[in-house]
Amino acid sequence: MSKDNNKSQVILGSKSLRLVEAAKNGRTKKVKALLDAGAWDDDAVLFAAVRDHAETLRVLIENIPPTQDRNDLLRGAMTVAVPCGCTEAVKVLLDAGAKDDEALFWAISFEQKETVKVLLDAGVEIDEGALSNAEATEERRREILPILRDHLARRKAGQAVPPPDFPNP
Repeated sequence: MSKDNNKSQVILGSKSLRLVEAAKNGRTKKVKALLDAGAWDDDAVLFAAVRDHAETLRVLIENIPPTQDRNDLLRGAMTVAVPCGCTEAVKVLLDAGAKDDEALFWAISFEQKETVKVLLDAGVEIDEGALSNAEATEERRREILPILRDHLARRKAGQAVPPPDFPNP
């Protein structure tokens, strides 16, 4: 490999690292510029999601290269955003078509009330297993139970009413 080839790889790697840093910090304009310059790194999507940088995440999702597995990347971003309660990122991911069968389980397990509401409002399926999971959790998770019970009862009754608001702690 010639020196020129090595140099171009280092520059590309450098762009990718800068992209990840910009995504971590929610610097959407910088992310756009780096994407326009050909930078890409899957980790940028994950960091934007876990730091709840919704606009940055949206830009990254719009620019996922065709060589990447979009569904896998969106699922991975949901996996990191849901337990952290990154509700705005979860909304962006759901709008982009993210599917994660365990998202509701993790939102309940990590006591992410707002994320539970977002997932239910987006039509994520709730079943008796999710309800049983919430019932088996510690006392401080109990405020999620009324929302789950109400949503399940409404679904069984054929009603499409959003769950009630949580009381503010």
